[in-house]
Amino acid sequence: MNEHVINNIKLNIEDARKLVKLANDCDFDVNISCGHILLDAKSILGVMALDFRNALQVSFYGDNPELISFLEKHAG
Repeated sequence: MNEHVINNIKLNIEDARKLVKLANDCDFDVNISCGHILLDAKSILGVMALDFRNALQVSFYGDNPELISFLEKHAG
């Protein structure tokens, strides 16, 4: 499996919902971090609790072209 770490992700509320949906479609763990906070990107409550004014980092071991494309589109 490939390790993916995508930095400087900027999301709004709708993007966050899409990220959670994409993460839930994966058969591997997807982690999202903001500063010192690390959480499961499959948790809608956890993701919605993040401060979207800050850039996020998403990391995972696995391959999902749709998830990678979505994250790269939102990386800045």
